[in-house]
Amino acid sequence: SDSSVDINQLKFIKAEAYRKLVKYDNYFDIIKGLDLDKIYPYRLKYKVFSDIDEVIGGDINDTNLSAIMKSIQDDLNYSNEFFNRWIIYNKKDYSSINETIEIDETKETKENIINKLKTSDMINKIIVFAEKNKIVYFVAMALVFLIGLLIGKYYKKKRDRAPYYTFRR
Repeated sequence: SDSSVDINQLKFIKAEAYRKLVKYDNYFDIIKGLDLDKIYPYRLKYKVFSDIDEVIGGDINDTNLSAIMKSIQDDLNYSNEFFNRWIIYNKKDYSSINETIEIDETKETKENIINKLKTSDMINKIIVFAEKNKIVYFVAMALVFLIGLLIGKYYKKKRDRAPYYTFRR
């Protein structure tokens, strides 16, 4: 009900809470949906830039995040001389990253599709083989039982080796 509080400020506070809890995926999701031009005070934009840079360490794999970093850096070039010098001194240039990310994402999506097709094809072959040979079900069940039995005996022996009472005199 307070008109001086903006929804962007509340989202920023929520994002900062996620950052402090080391839940960076949630932090990045909120920052992507945040209008950084409406954050008050305006210096918080620089904090977002430095926090994201600290978390990702210069390795951006997300196009939205790279666009945010690029826009903040472009704004910093004109508005804050000291922060701009920090960017140059520490070699934190995010202005050219956007093009390389788009190329990498197309390669990754093609590789993911190929890998999914390979794994689904292998699973289908195993299912067809198991349906043709009914003995496979019994062998698999016996194998799982034996593995569970061996693991159980190992942990039982490990538990029995530790003395319950220690007598020190």
